[in-house]
Amino acid sequence: MKKIATSLVLGLIIMVGHGCAFTKVVDYNGLRPYGGKKAVQVQQTNIDLTLLFKKPLIGDASLQTTLDQTGAAAKAKGAKEIRTFQAKSSTLWYAFPPISFVVHPVVTTVGADGIIE
Repeated sequence: MKKIATSLVLGLIIMVGHGCAFTKVVDYNGLRPYGGKKAVQVQQTNIDLTLLFKKPLIGDASLQTTLDQTGAAAKAKGAKEIRTFQAKSSTLWYAFPPISFVVHPVVTTVGADGIIE
């Protein structure tokens, strides 16, 4: 049991340790979700390590950076406009006490529709 917990903690540290970014692009299978325009859905998640709730040490999970990456992913799929429908940022200060009271992971997720036509 102790080995499993150690492995999970080590895996999380490695994942967060290099400032992860995950991009998920979903096509609507040719359907037109609203307004008769063709769209693609983009979800961008960034993870970083932050010192004392202010200074990012590794990675950048700021809302501005995550929005920029979401727009770039939508543009790569041919989107001309973007409509953001979700933006959430969570500071996980409670994840690994007492270490995470000083250095803690931050997870920011943005969901958007990229309008192609």
